[in-house]
Amino acid sequence: MKNTLLLIISSFFFYNTTVAQVVNEDVNFDFYQSPSNNDFVNYFGNGIGILPSATGGITGGSLIMPDSINWGNDNAIYCTYYKPVASDTMITSICFLYDSAAVHPASFQRPVSIFLHPWADFNHYIIGSVTLNKKIEILSYGWTNTQVNVNLLNNHWYQLVLSVVGYPATLSVAVKAEVFDLGTTGQSAPVSLNSSAGAFAENILPVDTAIRVSFSGAKIGGALLTDNFHFHGGKGSSTCPSTTGIHDATAITSVKWYPVPASSMLHVSGMTNETRLTIFNPEGKIVLDQLLYVSESDLDVSSLAEGLYFVRLISGNSTTTGKITISR
Repeated sequence: MKNTLLLIISSFFFYNTTVAQVVNEDVNFDFYQSPSNNDFVNYFGNGIGILPSATGGITGGSLIMPDSINWGNDNAIYCTYYKPVASDTMITSICFLYDSAAVHPASFQRPVSIFLHPWADFNHYIIGSVTLNKKIEILSYGWTNTQVNVNLLNNHWYQLVLSVVGYPATLSVAVKAEVFDLGTTGQSAPVSLNSSAGAFAENILPVDTAIRVSFSGAKIGGALLTDNFHFHGGKGSSTCPSTTGIHDATAITSVKWYPVPASSMLHVSGMTNETRLTIFNPEGKIVLDQLLYVSESDLDVSSLAEGLYFVRLISGNSTTTGKITISR
């Protein structure tokens, strides 16, 4: 996933005897075949007023945010639930395009929020938000953080990252919310603007095995669009059609790339239409993104470090994915 930050907080640890699979799941909202077949409706439920779009996002599609929300009730609910895993941190993030002209000063609408709700008791929530007055806010049923300022600029993309770890032995949690500036394209190197963190007593979330993840946002809070949702942590129950956010509705079988492993150049052939080729590193960050207009192309990969990468090609409604290795 582009500009996804996998923040490992070294001072946090997570102990739980329940074993779950640790996963990274990204939904970039780039797949849009129809109003009833796109990344949003396939991976999220509810989300009242959120309108999926085939354009406008960081790498393609995006979500157009409603003017206002019934905060806490209009959330877009993700198809995977968190399940605590030893020595791991639950990390959820969402990107948003800030529009200062859309802000309604008399409202209390937040431009974007991330919600975690333990299934055993939804009142033991944790919410990370960017507020209307440009602050980072963390809320729980019995604790609030000291809000800190973030300098949001018009027409910049931002990423809100909510990191949570539970301590079953002491029935407490530690939480951190951080905002990163991604520039006007959403593809600039992330720059941390500010963060807020804290710890408090909590007897449900550290031991629950089905923590619901959701997000919401509002245009009059300043979020014109949202994009690039990320989920990292133990995976509990799930209704997701896949774990990649990439749909293979129609595979592109004609495209080939070589040599494998590659050193400095990667030859790609077999394109019959305009094709977008994207290469991701293992953390989900896009390291190469290029439109191919001819049937054969040579791509310079000499700047990529040695290791494994993932490749995605999109041509119209057709998609294919694969792997490459860089070795020198």
